[in-house]
Amino acid sequence: MGRKQKWSTDEDPVSEDDVRSVGAEFGCIFPETYIALASKFNGGYPRNNIFDAEGRPECVFSYLLGYPDELPEFFKVIRDRLPKYIVPFGYDPFGNAICFDFRVAGEPKVVFWDHETKRSDAKKLHSVADSFESFLQLLHEDLPAWKR
Repeated sequence: MGRKQKWSTDEDPVSEDDVRSVGAEFGCIFPETYIALASKFNGGYPRNNIFDAEGRPECVFSYLLGYPDELPEFFKVIRDRLPKYIVPFGYDPFGNAICFDFRVAGEPKVVFWDHETKRSDAKKLHSVADSFESFLQLLHEDLPAWKR
């Protein structure tokens, strides 16, 4: 999962079925790679946590939203501000969300959502990766670009 990625968490693990059932509540099927990671590292955070989004270089992935309560509660709070079929799975330190984009069939893409946007302003969604697995491969440590 990622470039020899190390994950940590202070929370208890949850079952993969717990993660799947939350996805079902939202009417979506989470990627299996995400389900395995989110169940093992519930509310966890990666050591290498920097990624680039389209038009937003050097974004920070703080942590995965936790189960069984944190992700559903967060989604309820921001649901009216997100475009339809956008489901958050992680935070950055500034209140923005890293989300799955279920607007097209197949594996959901990963997008970065700026919390200072209006529901109608889908242009504030920044593309990150074509899949969750690709997103994990993008995560790197906080080094200047010339050192990577």
